[in-house]
Amino acid sequence: IFGRPGGYIDVVDVDEPQLISETFTVDLPGDPPPSWSVTLDPAGTLNPTLSTTGGQSGDLLTFTIDTSLYPLGIYNTNLLITTDPPIAPDPFMVPVRLYVFAEVYPTYLPLITHP
Repeated sequence: IFGRPGGYIDVVDVDEPQLISETFTVDLPGDPPPSWSVTLDPAGTLNPTLSTTGGQSGDLLTFTIDTSLYPLGIYNTNLLITTDPPIAPDPFMVPVRLYVFAEVYPTYLPLITHP
């Protein structure tokens, strides 16, 4: 219902800090569609900034991570989305993970096409 299947994963180089933003539509079933609210998992080690704390079905939710705040390591949190009236599972969890490495080496693969 929400976000990208499997959640969001970002990989960054510790020496190249950046702002990472991801946006998705909170799409809910129902007639009329329920409202929703979002919080961060208090057990999470990642603290993204949220564009809003709630809305209606079809509204956008953006989270932003300032990677300069994180030293080498792996950081996780869940966006906890609750609905009113509740829709199972409630809350719905959207996993967010940030990997901060000493070096990130891009790999380029050739494009192979068939006639």
